[in-house]
Amino acid sequence: MSESDPRPIGRHRFATIEDDPDNPGWVIWKMNTKGRFLDIFGDVRLKREDDNRVRCRVDTEMRHANGFEAVHGGFMMAVVDQSFFWTCHLLDRFEGGAVTLDSTTHFMGSPRAGEPIDAVVDILKETGRMIFLRGLIEQDGAPVASFSGTLRKISRKPGTVRSSGSNVSSPRT
Repeated sequence: MSESDPRPIGRHRFATIEDDPDNPGWVIWKMNTKGRFLDIFGDVRLKREDDNRVRCRVDTEMRHANGFEAVHGGFMMAVVDQSFFWTCHLLDRFEGGAVTLDSTTHFMGSPRAGEPIDAVVDILKETGRMIFLRGLIEQDGAPVASFSGTLRKISRKPGTVRSSGSNVSSPRT
């Protein structure tokens, strides 16, 4: 990597995390997958705002629009779900991963497609196995949706499922 390249500061199973050279204090979550659902987000910018808050900036495109040229509600809900994980990873809240137990979204406006949206996520409480979160999706500083959710931390290797009726993990096929 040359000196002009962004410095990689972390690696995740699906992404590389680099300092954002154009925005001090921000990092870029660069997906290294192809052909997976997470590809819909592209590169995401993340900023740690305090010990329990992260701002997640997602660039929207017309492919994320509904028939009214606003960001599709389904895309915003996908951003909500993924923002829980971006936040927890940036704040080093789990190592083995997690799964979403519940998520609620309340729409308050229609963000314009083709302009970035920010998911501002707060970790409210963390226990040994659970993380409780809430946040807002904003565009140009105005709230367009509020959300909350719960993650359950997992300790087993990703890609394994428990066989019914036993505690034995087996790979998914």
